[in-house]
Amino acid sequence: MEKRKIKFRAWDEDSKCFYESISTNVNYFFGINSKGLVFEKYLGKGEWRQEPLMQYTGLKDKNGKEIYEGDIVKSIANHWFIVEFGVYSTYNIGFYLHYFQEKNINYPLCGELEIMGNIYEKNI
Repeated sequence: MEKRKIKFRAWDEDSKCFYESISTNVNYFFGINSKGLVFEKYLGKGEWRQEPLMQYTGLKDKNGKEIYEGDIVKSIANHWFIVEFGVYSTYNIGFYLHYFQEKNINYPLCGELEIMGNIYEKNI
């Protein structure tokens, strides 16, 4: 069994783009602090802002595109979901599908999916 790559991407609200290959430089910080795993952007004058950080699920959609938290995907049955991480049942912790338009309806992340957009770019 092949191990899942642990990868992250971060959304930069100012430039409206994802940083897929995250590294620390003078304007960005990626690491662990008191809040946990974070990606922060330097705003100047000693101020930093935490940016949304999304983990790779280890799965690809039907077109070979990597699926991350925050992606909006469509199933074969034409149902739309948001990919999230957390508890989706009494016994399961991990990535799951959350119905795009309804609350408290979750399914395991499986089946043939197609990425339609994400919650940050709002391009759907």
